[in-house]
Amino acid sequence: MERRDRHLWAPLLISVATTGLVLAISACFDIGYSCPSGLTRCGMLCPNIVTDRTNCGGCGIACQIGQQCIDGGCVCQPGSTPCNGLCTVTSSDPFNCGGCAGDGGVVCAPDQVCDQGICGSACILTSTRCDPMDGGRPICVDTRVDPNNCGRCGMSCDGGRCDGGTCT
Repeated sequence: MERRDRHLWAPLLISVATTGLVLAISACFDIGYSCPSGLTRCGMLCPNIVTDRTNCGGCGIACQIGQQCIDGGCVCQPGSTPCNGLCTVTSSDPFNCGGCAGDGGVVCAPDQVCDQGICGSACILTSTRCDPMDGGRPICVDTRVDPNNCGRCGMSCDGGRCDGGTCT
């Protein structure tokens, strides 16, 4: 009876191997699906790799949060600056206040906010205090022009500009 149990796996292994071989061979053939001019085939999708944030410059190359895809490269949104590999708004970021920390900017004390590039105890009249959803440090922003807090806290323009509190 032991010998019989060993052979029960043989049909399953043959089935799996056959399926894998069929998939490998079929991947070598063009299925005839093509993309319109100016778009690139990425699996079954046809993104514009010059502007698509999830396929920027090539299939599967995604831009980080706060970046947009321009000419096939991920760049910070207007109004933000690359600091230590991340895009930040140095006029309101308490960890890069007034510039990138260690490169002209400072890290505000834990009880301070960064408003217009200066650490202080409160936001000034033209700024709005935004408390991050993740419980992080509050920031002061100008909701009329901040692309990450456009019109209200947390409203991202997702690569666009903020003009008068409206994403454009």
